[in-house]
Amino acid sequence: MLGSLDVTTGDALRSFHDALDQAQQSLQRDEKRLSATVQLLSDLTLEVDHLKAERAPSSATCQRREALQAEKVKALQHTRHQREAIAATADHIQHLQAPRLKLTKRVDALKIDVKVLRRQYGLRAAQVHAFIAQFLQPQNSLENLRCQLAQLQQEHATQAEAVKMAQRRLEEQKADLAALEAADRLGTTSDSNGNATAGNGKAPRTKSGDEAAAVSTLATGGNDVQLDAADEECAADVPLFTEAERRAEATRRRSAQVAAHKSAETQQVEERTRLEALRVDLKRQVLLLCQEIEEADAAQQREQKAYHDALNDSVGEADGGVLRQCKRCSCDLFGGFS
Repeated sequence: MLGSLDVTTGDALRSFHDALDQAQQSLQRDEKRLSATVQLLSDLTLEVDHLKAERAPSSATCQRREALQAEKVKALQHTRHQREAIAATADHIQHLQAPRLKLTKRVDALKIDVKVLRRQYGLRAAQVHAFIAQFLQPQNSLENLRCQLAQLQQEHATQAEAVKMAQRRLEEQKADLAALEAADRLGTTSDSNGNATAGNGKAPRTKSGDEAAAVSTLATGGNDVQLDAADEECAADVPLFTEAERRAEATRRRSAQVAAHKSAETQQVEERTRLEALRVDLKRQVLLLCQEIEEADAAQQREQKAYHDALNDSVGEADGGVLRQCKRCSCDLFGGFS
């Protein structure tokens, strides 16, 4: 469409230039005729003055002089009309070129805007790809996160099993402590009856030790539980610790295990919350990027439509040919060239 307008404008310009050349040639001929006429007029004026000085002027000479003056006035008027027509033609050419120049500037500005939008789109796309690539890395993949979650759950189960084992050992140690306390009470009772048994040559401590061993065997034999080396060492060291200290130690261990379990659960919840926030943020950024791209495309389409409408209006006003009348003064542009 712009090419057709350029062709039409070029044809009009060539026609105007041809007419202008013809007008300039005609003007030069008229100026030559005018200079010749002026020279002839000056010669005739001198001759008339000379004749006036010699004799009275004749009617033929007066008529010739009047005819020359009328020719001079006519030539001046024709030259003035041609100059006015040339100026009007130049104005009309500028009037025809103004919309094209305006639209060309607008197209250049739109091209710059499109380049800027493409650059922004490339930057935003690179940012989105980099953001998505973070989630596609091996350490941030879904399988790896699931493996980490399974490990945390396994650690939680191990810690829960350790807590249960510690509770069982605590119960066993409580039973051992009760057996030892019963043995101590039996030992005290045997000490009070020591005088009756001393003459017989029997050792009361051995009896109390046997009774304590029996009580311990009754306390632990019913459950058929075999202590390992660590449990035997703890049982040997039981008299060195009080029940309050053992309870405090068990409570401390249980609290530490519960705190570790809660910390692991809190970490899992925070990780899930962070992943959910990242997913929401990624979705929001993708939506914003899509909206910006749609707005840029819509703006570009509107500008292109306005540009094509302006070109269609310009071509429609030209009526497919060269205008002979000016849009402003309605004068004939080629009237002075005939």
